Amino acid sequence: MFFKRTASIGIAGLLSACGGGATTSVIPTANNSDFLDSGTSLTYNVATAETARTSSELQYINGTSTTSTVTPYEAINAHKAYGYGLSGAGEIIAIVDSRFHNQHQELDSKSPITFGTFNSVNNSSYHGLSVASIAAGEADSSGIQGVAPAANLHLSDYTRFGYETYIPNRWAALTADAAAHDAVAQNNSWGVDYMMSSLQTDIQNNGWTNAHGMAQKLNNEGYTADAASVTAYVQALNPFQQKGVVIYAVSNTSSYTDADIQAAMPGLFPELSDAWLSTVNINITGNSSSLSYALQSAPCGSTAAYCLGADATHIRAASYQNSQNSDYVDNISGTSYAAPQVSGAIALLAEAFPNHTPAQLTDRLLASANNDFFSATAYTTFSNGVQHGYNSQYGHGFLDIYAALNPIVNTGSPRMVTGSNLVTNSNYTIQNSGINLSSAFGNSLSLGVQELAVYAYDDLNAGFAVPLQNLVNTASTGNQALPTQMRYWQTHLTSDYNAAMEANNQLVPYLATNPNSVKQTSHYNQAYGNLFTTAELSRDQTTAKVDHTKLSFGWQTPSYTRWQVRATGGLDTQRDNLLGLTGTGAFNLDESWNNSSFVSLDIRHQITASTHLEGFYTAAISN
Repeated sequence: MFFKRTASIGIAGLLSACGGGATTSVIPTANNSDFLDSGTSLTYNVATAETARTSSELQYINGTSTTSTVTPYEAINAHKAYGYGLSGAGEIIAIVDSRFHNQHQELDSKSPITFGTFNSVNNSSYHGLSVASIAAGEADSSGIQGVAPAANLHLSDYTRFGYETYIPNRWAALTADAAAHDAVAQNNSWGVDYMMSSLQTDIQNNGWTNAHGMAQKLNNEGYTADAASVTAYVQALNPFQQKGVVIYAVSNTSSYTDADIQAAMPGLFPELSDAWLSTVNINITGNSSSLSYALQSAPCGSTAAYCLGADATHIRAASYQNSQNSDYVDNISGTSYAAPQVSGAIALLAEAFPNHTPAQLTDRLLASANNDFFSATAYTTFSNGVQHGYNSQYGHGFLDIYAALNPIVNTGSPRMVTGSNLVTNSNYTIQNSGINLSSAFGNSLSLGVQELAVYAYDDLNAGFAVPLQNLVNTASTGNQALPTQMRYWQTHLTSDYNAAMEANNQLVPYLATNPNSVKQTSHYNQAYGNLFTTAELSRDQTTAKVDHTKLSFGWQTPSYTRWQVRATGGLDTQRDNLLGLTGTGAFNLDESWNNSSFVSLDIRHQITASTHLEGFYTAAISN
């Protein structure tokens, strides 16, 4: 189990992502088995989230023709991600597009990584600039901001050749360069308007290979391609998914009954299904208490199992007019601007969950999408039995970043893991895990772990930091615990000195009352005092196993003197607990043996026959 010093809590609540609740399993996904002490260790600040929601930049994203009071960023709960302090810092989003302008105020403080040459931006062509501003426009209190405002960009132009004969080879090269720079997402707000279902029919009727069929349709649209170049592009996209998620915008042709061929490439090349998302445009209208959802693009169609949507209808984005660096276009619409919202969300999740693979980030967005506004017709079963419903129109539903940032569990609560692997080692629910202190510890352990956190993992294997002190239950103190305190003084009113001395020197006094125990004490009387040894053994009455052994030795002055001293030392060994501390779940001490070496000194002064004053000191080292 990993411990990390932190002063914050990562679990804000427990969410179940079992949309529709069904038993059909579709496309099971593998999970990452590496156990890392990383994940969300962030504190959610409601005030920060609300300030972001009402900020001028998030409000300005709404175009003048919108009919909704809920902005697209509020709809996807981006402002709540900012409430966690997330911004995409340290992450890179690859934008494959055309017509960029890096001097625009939304990008001018970044240092984008560029690949190859670019078509020049002009007053009517600035698509790449607009897309980039939605994904990662700067939070500078002017204009708009991107979903991941602090993320950096990798920019490439899909229309420009290098040395290649066929343009898919160029797409392969720019994809490989983005992977080399560790981009966490590749945004593709472009494609060929031809339905995947139509291409699959063409392939079947003509006896083509899938790569040849794709090349034929690219050639028909003016892209020079052959089967080998398409294969090269696929072979670049496949390893990219080990670094980042591929996001493709679905066609805007609303009369289509299926997604276009590029958004649906995993349908032809299944090796691309690990970390791939297609994106549709879902217009939200109304207010926060009454929202309506309407598809404004082609449906998810055959991509439904890896598809979700965002609102990109009548919005604003960065534009280029007459060499100015602060222009914005009003009331643009389309999946081109829904896809970069998803790409920005991937960057935020990658920042929050550094232990996640791109495939896990993909699963996280799909399993947490809002699917309450439609009826599911199929279900994806993710890791640990998490299910989420989808249909051919909306896919898994509407992007919800806040839900993705919270624990997603099938049943119960997030898990704590002991060992080094999330899959093969022992798992315990956090709600059944804790440390139960005996009064021997006072509040020392609770204070000592104030800056320590442990990680709990949800069913999609996301790590959430939890302050360890939240899992420590402190016992109430009482007189019986006093002998095990580090230092103390006690006044006795008793007529039986020997009984008092014997009781007060028990390191673990509650074990002395165990009826299933054996104790043997031997005394050796000397002229200058008494030497003694004590051996104890006790068994658990339920299991009959030995659970406590103690060996002590000491010396005490003769009992007839008014000042009496007793010195004791020894070894106390306990099974399944440590000085009365027990653990449950991930913290259980089952079958462990815990040793305590101790010394104690007692000084007593007899005041009257029935009254004495006593002080004693005990020190112990427990392992």
